[in-house]
Amino acid sequence: MNEFLKIKQLGYLREAMNGAVVRQNIIAGNVANVETPGYKAQSVDFEKKLAEAMGQGVTMKKTDNRHLPNFGGGEMKVEPDITGTGQPAKLDGNNVNLDTENSKSAMNRLYYDAMAVMFKKQIGEIFISLRIR
Repeated sequence: MNEFLKIKQLGYLREAMNGAVVRQNIIAGNVANVETPGYKAQSVDFEKKLAEAMGQGVTMKKTDNRHLPNFGGGEMKVEPDITGTGQPAKLDGNNVNLDTENSKSAMNRLYYDAMAVMFKKQIGEIFISLRIR
């Protein structure tokens, strides 16, 4: 049963890492458009949705008609919210702040790396517990 809890945690970590990848792509797009007139910077928020999904739990995906009914609905999937940043715009209408984007990128990298370390640890613990039996 403990392995099932670890597998659930892997799903949460996977979604956290996926959210961080989406955020990094948005940050890269903002940086690439730093000199594009009228471009509005975007931001990504997925932590709140991830926390809500964690409260609902993870269910198994039915992949075969012979499986028992799955009343939970399916795998956990968190869709990040992509919104405008609301930063004040420059004269050309562009509101990308390169310093802010670089800071967001560094923080996002640390977040992703931390999730990857925890993911690797969970995988290792599952394999160790399976090997003991």
